Amino acid sequence: PDTPLSAQTRGKITASQQAGVYPPVSLLFHDGTQRCMESATLMYPKTLAVIQPGLGEFDYGGVSGRGLAALGDDAILQAWTSAPLSEAGPEGESPYQLYARVLRAFRSITGEMCAKGLEQAGIITYNSVIGVIMQRYCMQRSR
Repeated sequence: PDTPLSAQTRGKITASQQAGVYPPVSLLFHDGTQRCMESATLMYPKTLAVIQPGLGEFDYGGVSGRGLAALGDDAILQAWTSAPLSEAGPEGESPYQLYARVLRAFRSITGEMCAKGLEQAGIITYNSVIGVIMQRYCMQRSR
């Protein structure tokens, strides 16, 4: 579910912004969810933010938004967690689908930056998305 930032998180972001923690950027990208839009506005109140849906968090499908305690012995969760890691969750996406989606979005972002002559942009997104980008572009490959 698309939820707003908590008051505590809003306070932390505001304090960090006022302390100058966030580096300057010419353009921001996020997936358009309420949390990301609020974060963008608080972190970079004067910077244009562009919605890039491919930056959305991993789609857990039928188990999304439900904590492990709430799921308990849920048959859907049991079936998914016992499947190979390459399998998509019920009504969700597979790790391979996430990887492909995020890399398409990232290539689109870098293409837009090049077309506009920008060297600094920000991406406000989720851990799963950051992990994909880091794995593809920042981690050393074995030879």
